[in-house]
Amino acid sequence: MADAQEDIEVTITAEAKISMSDGSTRYAGKLPDVFAAENSGATVMLQKDVEISPGLTEGIKIENGTFTLDLNGHNISSNDRAIVVSGENRPHLTISGSGTVSGVNSVQVILGILTLEGGTFIGGAYGYGVRAENQSVLSDTGENRSIENTSDDNYGLYIGGTQSAKLSAGTYDGIKAASTSTLADLLDKDTGCAYYRDGKPLACEGLGETTMSRTVLTGPVTVKECRHEGAESTSNNDGTHTPICHKLFGYSIF
Repeated sequence: MADAQEDIEVTITAEAKISMSDGSTRYAGKLPDVFAAENSGATVMLQKDVEISPGLTEGIKIENGTFTLDLNGHNISSNDRAIVVSGENRPHLTISGSGTVSGVNSVQVILGILTLEGGTFIGGAYGYGVRAENQSVLSDTGENRSIENTSDDNYGLYIGGTQSAKLSAGTYDGIKAASTSTLADLLDKDTGCAYYRDGKPLACEGLGETTMSRTVLTGPVTVKECRHEGAESTSNNDGTHTPICHKLFGYSIF
């Protein structure tokens, strides 16, 4: 007589799958427990939506090591700071995949490195979708990535006193930079990026410095490589012309 078979329903309670640099895999019941120094080099993939405990003001804190967090279509939410990247050894977090991180400051990098390749980041009143400050390094390369704010009086991205910031893609519900940086300073100059609104480079909208501060940009705006659509140009006195981008911010990077 053949053995009887029946389907068994399996419930996954782990919040994250951890793929270690040595090829091994394990699961973690609670996401904040994953980012220990001994797990450095791991890719952490969400397995379900995660709500940060109300009393955990710093949410998921990464103080050492290098990690990739794959949102994997899931969400992380907090009533304060959802993810904080900060430590004397300058931890590095890369966030990829689709999904949402939300909080007063959804992601804050204070003394570390943050690379955004994907995801939607939503800040609340008195906070920002992403906040980078105090000698941190921010690189934003996610074409489908969005940084938002639920408050009409605030901005999606705040840059304050960072060592470097490089924006080359993504959509922003406004950007605010510290007085030590200008909005043009934040753009990836290696690939020649520009801010776009309604499909047009901002320098082509006829806006001037009298109508917009060098450090504050209202959204929504998109960052992408400038193709010089309709951009002004100057003669090089040799029969050629050079497009002028970022005239709005007082200089050209091309």
